[in-house]
Amino acid sequence: MKLKSIDDYADDLRQEDPNFDAKLADAEMNLKIAMGVKNLRAELGLTQKQFAELVGKSTSTIARIETGFDKASSQTLIDIAIKTHRTLNVQFDRIDVSMN
Repeated sequence: MKLKSIDDYADDLRQEDPNFDAKLADAEMNLKIAMGVKNLRAELGLTQKQFAELVGKSTSTIARIETGFDKASSQTLIDIAIKTHRTLNVQFDRIDVSMN
């Protein structure tokens, strides 16, 4: 079966897995965190090793967070914010659920 769009593909996955939307939302959040940590490190001009030392985490932890393989705990994000002299902002945006 040839799919017409990504929306068709997502609809097929929703039919196969009733938890698809929750899994997708989780993956999107994890990606945003990964990008945020990686962008912060790049902004500071640090290697993963230097950044890890600065924030008191292992290099492998930072690498796994930046690639999305590990979910960063809220405490890890707080530690990163404190050690880099940043604030951590949490925002809950409304999503369009009419598509489901």
